[in-house]
Formats: sequence, C-alpha cells, structure tokens
Amino acid sequence: MVDSAQLSVLAKAQLYQWIYVITGRTWLVHAGDAKGLHNLSPVSLAKGYAALEMTDHAPTCLTVSNSTLSMEAFQHVITSCSFTATTQHTGNAARPWEYSGSLKSMIALDSETAGYDLAGGSIGYGNYFDKECFCSAFIYDPNNEPCSRLDLAKERLWINATCGSMSLPRSWMDKLKIIGFAYVHIEDWYWSVNVADMPKQVVELTDRCVTDVCDVDSNGYCKVKHAVDRACFCSALTVDLEGDSRSGLELTKEWLWINATCGPTLLPNDWTNKLKTTGFAYILMEEWHWPRCVADMPKQVIDRTSHQCSTDACEVDVNGYCKVKRAVDRACFCRDIVYDSCGGSCHVFETRIDYVKWLHDLCGSVQDWHGLPDNWRQVAAPTPLEILPWRWTIKPTETCASNEWKIRSIALTNIATLFAAFLSHGRSTPRIIRGFLLRPRPGSWFSKAALIVALQLLANWFNTFLIQKTPGYEDTPAIQVMLLWCSIPRLTWLTVLLIGVRSFEALDFSATSPYLLAELIFQLLSSYYMGITIQYGRKHNFYFGGLENADRETPAQLMYVGALIWLIIVCLAPIGIILAATYSIEKNRRLEKAPLMRSQGGAYGTFPVGGQNNRVSHKTPMALFQILVIGMLLLWIAQWLFWGGFIGVSSEEFCPPKLGILTVRPLHTTVFKEGASSLLPHYTHLILIIQYQISLPSPSPAVRLYKCYKRRHTVRYTGLSRKALEDQRQRLVAEKEAKLESEVKKRKAQEDDTTKGKQIWFSRYVQNGRFKHWVLVIEDTKYELRRDDSSGNYTANIASWTIDKEKREAAIAEQKQPHINGYYVCLVGWTTKQPQELKQICEEVMSQFGKYNLVFNNCQNFLKTFADRVISEAALDWAWFRENTKTEYQETQALKIPTPDEIIAANRSAAQQQITANNQRQINHNIHMMSEAIHVQSQISLANQLSAMNQQFQIANQNNQQPQINQMMTC
Repeated sequence: MVDSAQLSVLAKAQLYQWIYVITGRTWLVHAGDAKGLHNLSPVSLAKGYAALEMTDHAPTCLTVSNSTLSMEAFQHVITSCSFTATTQHTGNAARPWEYSGSLKSMIALDSETAGYDLAGGSIGYGNYFDKECFCSAFIYDPNNEPCSRLDLAKERLWINATCGSMSLPRSWMDKLKIIGFAYVHIEDWYWSVNVADMPKQVVELTDRCVTDVCDVDSNGYCKVKHAVDRACFCSALTVDLEGDSRSGLELTKEWLWINATCGPTLLPNDWTNKLKTTGFAYILMEEWHWPRCVADMPKQVIDRTSHQCSTDACEVDVNGYCKVKRAVDRACFCRDIVYDSCGGSCHVFETRIDYVKWLHDLCGSVQDWHGLPDNWRQVAAPTPLEILPWRWTIKPTETCASNEWKIRSIALTNIATLFAAFLSHGRSTPRIIRGFLLRPRPGSWFSKAALIVALQLLANWFNTFLIQKTPGYEDTPAIQVMLLWCSIPRLTWLTVLLIGVRSFEALDFSATSPYLLAELIFQLLSSYYMGITIQYGRKHNFYFGGLENADRETPAQLMYVGALIWLIIVCLAPIGIILAATYSIEKNRRLEKAPLMRSQGGAYGTFPVGGQNNRVSHKTPMALFQILVIGMLLLWIAQWLFWGGFIGVSSEEFCPPKLGILTVRPLHTTVFKEGASSLLPHYTHLILIIQYQISLPSPSPAVRLYKCYKRRHTVRYTGLSRKALEDQRQRLVAEKEAKLESEVKKRKAQEDDTTKGKQIWFSRYVQNGRFKHWVLVIEDTKYELRRDDSSGNYTANIASWTIDKEKREAAIAEQKQPHINGYYVCLVGWTTKQPQELKQICEEVMSQFGKYNLVFNNCQNFLKTFADRVISEAALDWAWFRENTKTEYQETQALKIPTPDEIIAANRSAAQQQITANNQRQINHNIHMMSEAIHVQSQISLANQLSAMNQQFQIANQNNQQPQINQMMTC
C-alpha cells in the first residue's frame, strides 16, 4: 500500500494520473483523497520548495536523525518529498513493465520522477524538495534534540528557514551561539584608541575568548564565523581603579570603551562625572555660536574659543565609543566674561536683548558665575522708547500732564462730536417722500467732505503751530504730529448712524456720504502710523512674545493689538461692502423685473412686494449701512486701543504743552463742522414734504414748480422732448402687452391639456411680504405644510381644495394674471400617481423633513421635495415654482413704473378723499412743528414765500382768476 501522506503533492498528482489512466479510478487510497490533484498550480505547494543543496546547511547530527513519530530517516523523508524541474524517465519508457518468470511477478523496467511541470510552471534545472511535504513528515522532539552547542544553532536555524518557527520551541533563540551582543564578530571588535597603553593580559583576553558562532545569512541559514565571547572577555577583565592615575581624555576614552563593551559594572559609581565628553561642559566647535553683536566684541573675548578655552573632548557615538572632537570649555570661557565685557551694539535694543540671552544661556548655569546685572530680565526686554515705532518725542520743559488727562482730552473731543451729532440730527430735514427718495448731486456731499477734512486738518495744524511756538518745543515735527493726530478715534460712526437713519423704513445715504468720504480720507491718513506700528511690531516680534517682561508691557500690547485690529478691519470691510453691494445690485435687478400689481395678491417671484413698493428702490440697503456703521465702530475701538496703549507707553515722551488749549480747539472745530453740515437743506425736498402734508385740492404753485424742474431735468439729461419720451413709453407698454398676451395663450393651452395625467396646480397668497398660503393642488386635494396653533409643530396637511376656474379665467382675461380673491394660482405640471400613492409620498417626505427652519427647511422646501417625487412632466411655470427662476411670462407681467408726478397726484387724491377735520388739524400741527424746527433764515423765507403763493392761489380761485395764475406759473 502506498503511504500518500509522505509524498510531495507533485508525486501524488503523478500517481493519480497513472491510476486514472490504467483503472479509471478517481482516488488514490480512499474516496476523495485526490481532490485538487487533477488541476495543480504553483500555489499548490503551500510552503514552497527549496533546492536539494539546501540540506547541506543542516548539521550532520540532524541529517542522520530519524523522525520522532514515523522513525523515518531524514534522508528518506527528503527523497520522498523531492522532485525535478521536469518529469524524467530512468529505463525503458516504451516498455515500463515485464513479467519475470523466475520471480513469477511483474518487474519495473522504467522509473519516472515527479516534475514541477505538473503544476503548470517552470523552474531551473535541478533537484528540489517540497517544504510542506518534509515539514509534515519529519517531526522531532524539541525536548530531545539531536544536536547541541554550535550544531544546535545550525539545526534550529535550518528548521526555522525550512519549516518556520512553529516547529521550534517558543524561546528557540535563547542561548544560541549567534553573532549579536553576546558574540561579537572578530572584525567588529573595537579597541580603544589607546590600546597600546592597556595591560598585555587585557589584549590577550581576546584570543582566549574567540569561538565559532553562527552568522545568519540572507536565507536564514548558518554561516560559521569567528567571534569574541563577550561574557568570557568581561568576566576575565579587571580594572585597577585605585592605581590608575590617568585623567582627562585618555581616561574618558578607556572608560567609555569599557562601558560600551562590558557595561558599567567594572567602573566606579560616579564614573560619568569624570568624563571629558561634549555636552554641557564642553561645546563642540561646530555648535558654538556668537551673539549678533559679535562685531563689537573685544578681540580677547573672541580669541578664548580658539586659544585659552579650546580643547579635545569625546563625542559619544551611537555604539557608546569615543570620537575625539575639538570643543570649547564652557567653564573656562565664562570665568572671565561679564555683561560689561562688551559694549557698542551689545547694549542697544535687539542686539542687547540677544546678547543678554546669549550670556544667560551660555553661563547662567555655570557654578559661581554672576556676570549679569541684578535686573537682567528688564535689560533683556525693550524699553519704552524702544517699543515706540518712531524716534521723535515731545518732551516736557515743565510738569507733564498725567496719562489720565491725556486720555480724558480725547474723550472730551468724542463727547463734543456726540453732542454735535445729536444737534445735527435734531435740525436735519427729512428728505424722504412716501414712495421715493430724492438725491442731491454728488458735488454737494463731496464739498461737505472736503470741508470736514479741511477743518480737521486746520485744527491739527493750529495745534501743532501752538506747540512749536511754545519755548522748548521748537523742534517738534509738524507733519508727523499732524498725521499722528489724524489717527485719533472719532465718533463718525455715531454721526453716520444718527444722520443716516431718518425713519424705520428708509436710510438717507446722501446725508451720510460726506461723513463717510471724510472718514475714508482720515483712515487713509491714519494708515501711515498704523502701518509703521504693524511693520515695527512684526519686525521685532512684538506680536509673538517680544514684549515679555518689558516695562509697560500691557499698554504696549494694547497699542500693537489695536494697530493690528485696525488693519484686519480695513482689509475685511471692503469685502463686506462688495458683497452687500453685489446683493443690492442683484436685488434691484430682480425688483426691476418684478410686476407692479394693481391688486393685493402676490406676483411671480420668491419675495413679492405689493403696490408701488415693487418698483426699484433708491434706498441704501440695510446690510450695506450696517457694515459701514459696524466697520467704523470697530475702527473707533481699534484706534482707542492704539491711543490708549500709545499714551501709556510714551508717558512723558509724548507730553504736548498747554493741553487744555489744545483740547478746546478741536471741540470748537467739531461743533462747527457738524453744525455746518446740518445747515445745508435741500429746498426742493422741503417744498415736496409740505405739499404732501397739506394735500391741496388742486396743483399748487410749488408742485408746478417741481414739475417744471423735473421736465427740464429730463430733457437736459436725455436730449428728448416730453412728447418723444411719452411716445417711447407707450411703445414699450404695447410691446409688453403683446408679449404678455402670447404667454397667456401658451398657458391656456397647457391648462386645457388633460392627456398628460393629473394636473398639478400651485397656489400661494402673500400678505405684507409674508407667505400666508403655499400649497400644491391635485384633483381638488391640497398638499401643504401647516403649523399646529396649539402645539406649534409643523405637520403635513392633506385636505380638500377647490379651484374656482371661472373666477380664475375671468382674472386672466381682465388682468392677464391668474388671481382669485388674492390667491395666485398657476399650473406647474402633471402627475400619473394615484391618490393613495400621492398620500404615501407626502407622508414619506414629512417623515424625512426634519426640524423646521425659516430659512433653509421651510414649507417651500417641503413642497419642492414633494413635487420632485410626484411630477411626471413639467409645465411652463415649473422653473419659476422650483428654482425661483422667472420665465418670459413673469418678465412681461411687469407694468410701467409710475412717475413721481403720478405718485404725488395719487397721494393728493387719496388725501382729499380721506381727510377729516381732525386730520386737517393734525396736518396744521405738523406744519407748525416743522416750521419751529427750521432755524435757517433762508428756509423761513422760503416757507413764507410758499404761504404767500398758496394764499394768492386761494384768492384767485375765489375771484375766478385761475388763468392769470396759470400764466404766471407756466414754464
């Protein structure tokens, strides 16, 4: 019987093929034991193979041993598991068998080797053995191994390289004679440089302790090498510590060698204290560095590193042995150097700080060294004069005002600005007429801005002039001081806020323009000193710890942080303004295209505005105004930080004389420039406001004057006559009406089409700019997101809903817009879903809806998600519903924007219908209060002229003399 377990997988496959060809049987001994043998591959040799020559690395004691379980010899197992590169025959392959009459049996005339080609691969010519076959057949007892000593190392290394460590004991590497720490290769044995000074018996120990050990090659087998037994050498080594009188470098080299070779057991306990090694005590020449003021250091100090204090020392390498290097003796160098040993730049600001830190790091830990002054920490920090980015000062000739009084003087100037701003705000005349805003020409506010800047610069110059005329202050740099004063914090942001906000509905940007332009100019002038401060702080590392331990550290930090905040705001403010302006332009573009509705209903678009509020607004966007005010507020805070820190740092280095006079002068200037700005009202605005409040029964002379001015203004800027402008307007209206009619026909055709499925209608209702109703309607059923009044939660609502088609068609025919009782209804598409499917989809969308958010997860998002899942074909208004994108229909719905004349006429007509006796008394009271608020003589005169003209007009009506007045007022 064949023991197939002790055969190579290739031999098994060869045997299987022979049995199958002769007998047709598909197993070897037992059914199923030939699985996989008919289709071998190189991976079938699980552990791979090795050349038969590799058995030469096995020790003799292993090759002559037997397997513990089968008692089969090592060589027999190797033969059973061997194979060749290709199948080879020995004998007569044509007649492999014959019958022997004498033996009365069949005898073999040919033998065949197992070949690697049975696995479908090819290898070089030679004999090999299957590792898996050998390792599973040859088993030995780890507790009764056949080899010992060096052969034991060879045996285990061969077994590990062939079968892996699983066949070996757990700690099989222990006590093996392998090159490593215990056995040092003779070629790697290191002698100390002063080996000639060692005793002869120490040198001879190497020869006595040389032995043969295994050096593991790249395949994991043993190569016998000569090595020194470290344990043998160190146990025989003795060191005479008492009789050794050597010191310095020689002793260091020897002790380092003994420690690296045998460990510290042979050395004294404090042996490291006597070593001359690089580190703290000895600094390598290549690691030595000088301070930045080395050019001003005396020659005798510099020469110490190359003469008196230069020596040889041991640098310990990775193996613990000595490498001799040139080094500087730290104690020798520090013995004769102190802070005053060097002068010049070594005592000036940054180089002084670097010099002090260099001395402290170099010699501070040297025993008994006291070369630095007692206040060396203050010496190693910048002084107040060095903290300031500029070198000019205003020093007092007598007692200097306190820092508190200096800050108080700036605060008084701000309080004066606050007072003047409130005064200006109280005297300002509103310029907003209901429905539109009139703008003054840019030249007027530009001249105001120039006046504000000129007054401030004049005040700065006058104060500088007073300083220079004071004895002892003649050398004060005038331009520098004037520029510095331009960075003083100003309450411009509050002025802009009070003057700009005229009501809760509008912003008067034109009134604030002079202040904004003036503030921009002042900030440009401030950038000189702010930029100097930031650059100086960055250069001297003040933003990253350079002010640590400095005298007046806190105010210095405030000063430099304030300048940095100023820079950040100046860089970020334009970005915010650009974003707000872009948003404003885009919003105005949408408003220009939005329809002007005659009813209360909403219009196509996401954010509709009813009535005349749909026309393009000329008001400054609230976001832009907020950015400007907040930006100026933050700049004001940053400048306060800068000046508070500057005053705290400079102290007596910035001490202007006659501070009281210098403070009063800006107070006068502030009040004057604020007051002057409030005394320049726009007379036309005043006339329009009075006319709007009085609501006369017929066009007053003031209104006719305004019409005449408006007509001339239009002709002057367009080059067209009034008739030509009217013809052009009517032509544009006709074109819009034609386009609108075409769009209405397209939608009517879609609404009559029922072949594409169930129609999906979209209905909404907008009141005061808020969505009150937002639903989809499919076959008289509405789908919407509704808020429960009791719980406040949002839930999906599916209920009955009827579209009054007759009212809707009538609205389209009359208004060209699908309004039904204020509801806007349009077709957005068709669906093929059944009511039960629609209900299920709506409930699924609600379950995935999440938490309601007014901005990004609201009723619109709910309906859009629902519509995406049910729509099968989109209608013309789908894009408007889904993406808020206007179609041609919405573009042509917009009606003409009424002129200011029409707005005034409409307001006057409405006032005539609604006015009562109480209203008339209220109007008269308003006129009286407005007249009291006008303090400028020209305004009073204008109001008197207007009153006289109105009286003349009433007398003319009574005497039927209207034609004469008309002739007088004709343009």
